[in-house]
Amino acid sequence: FLRIVEISMNNLLVCSIKPDAAFLFKNVANIKIKISRGGFSLAEIIETARVFEQHSVSQIESISLLVTYNSLDILSEGVFERVPNLQELDLRHNKIGLVDRDAFRGLSRLREVNLLNNKISEICPGTFDSLMRLQKLDLSWNKIDAVHPLLFRELTDLRMLALSINRLRTISEGTFGAALVNLTELYLDNNQIDSLDPSTFSCLLNLEELCLNKNELVALHQDT
Repeated sequence: FLRIVEISMNNLLVCSIKPDAAFLFKNVANIKIKISRGGFSLAEIIETARVFEQHSVSQIESISLLVTYNSLDILSEGVFERVPNLQELDLRHNKIGLVDRDAFRGLSRLREVNLLNNKISEICPGTFDSLMRLQKLDLSWNKIDAVHPLLFRELTDLRMLALSINRLRTISEGTFGAALVNLTELYLDNNQIDSLDPSTFSCLLNLEELCLNKNELVALHQDT
């Protein structure tokens, strides 16, 4: 039986899936949709994933959405609510400038978010609070100049965090707090950080890799 559907490198969306083909999807458990330079809206892509999910009689194990090199510019409130089984979300190389505080609402199974190379300058505290299973978060190559100290407060399962190639000058006290006890990789390279408080990384008990290349640091405290 068919268990995995991947429709990468096609123009297949919900309008192309005919009702008499539904039987093909009844045992699908893993759905992966990859759209690059397709020109489709996020709503259309999400609806396509929903069609597969609705026709499957199996328990959906995972949905992956990879929508890169498009012109997405906003992640609105509740935009992904119709795909609660979403586990991987790759939105690299778009034009996203606004991420609503409730954009990821209801995605309790999400494990990976990639927002590399967009136009994000600010993310409100609470945006990631419902993503308790999130393991990888890539915010590199954006325009972020500050990170609120409560932004990552609920990400207790996070293993990798990338903030490379942004405009960070300082790291607020408590930003990398006790919730990030499982973090093993932290990338802060290619920013404008000129100083670090001795306690900045003190809660990161399992940190294995820390990248601070190409900042403006002139000294590090011995307890950092």
